[in-house]
Amino acid sequence: MTQTKLNMLLLGLSPWRHPGEVLRDILQEEHSTKTKTEIAALLRISRQSLHNIIAGKLDISPSMALRLGKLLDDTPQFWTEMQSEIDLLRAAETMEAELKKIPTLPPPPRKRKHRP
Repeated sequence: MTQTKLNMLLLGLSPWRHPGEVLRDILQEEHSTKTKTEIAALLRISRQSLHNIIAGKLDISPSMALRLGKLLDDTPQFWTEMQSEIDLLRAAETMEAELKKIPTLPPPPRKRKHRP
């Protein structure tokens, strides 16, 4: 289990959610006194960009992960690993039929040790 999944499970979150949904929940639960406009300004992004992230329409880029990590006193890896998991799930769904056609190579035979 990755550290991101562990962190999310400890927070009571599903590890298969878009990071924007997680961000929305964090902002609602822990920073509810701030408006989305204020949060966007603190992140130095547009309110529309923040809205698109929260809606799951915009993925978390490395630079956004750095911004979120700084703002929320978290690591950027928390956000990039979560995004990576979602990216892999999307790719696996898209490529499911193609991946079934790719064989798995057997492991190489063990090399025998020569005895003197």
